[in-house]
Amino acid sequence: MKKKITICTLAIVALCTLYACEQNKTYTYIEVIEVNTGEAEPVKKFKKGQIFHAQTDSAAYVKAFVDFCRSREVCRRIRASAKSPYWPVDFLILDENSENISQSVTFYEKKNFEKKV
Repeated sequence: MKKKITICTLAIVALCTLYACEQNKTYTYIEVIEVNTGEAEPVKKFKKGQIFHAQTDSAAYVKAFVDFCRSREVCRRIRASAKSPYWPVDFLILDENSENISQSVTFYEKKNFEKKV
């Protein structure tokens, strides 16, 4: 009897986990950088996309924005000690349909969040 309860419990936990995973959407974070090529104007390029999961577009934006700020901070520190070959200038968030949602995401206190980060 105890074995059946344990198996049933494990089955329920597995189903709940699968259901929770299905609720997350898949996104791709792409960083837009300016590369110093020695020419008068830097060249804009796209870094390789990083796939991540979030429950909502707003949560995806928060994660992408924090990653972008971290990347800028790393480049700023590199520039302080040596010349960095590139500088992050923007980011894209592609949803499951490969549509850029980075400019269309809105949520309460978005501007204050961006200032704090």
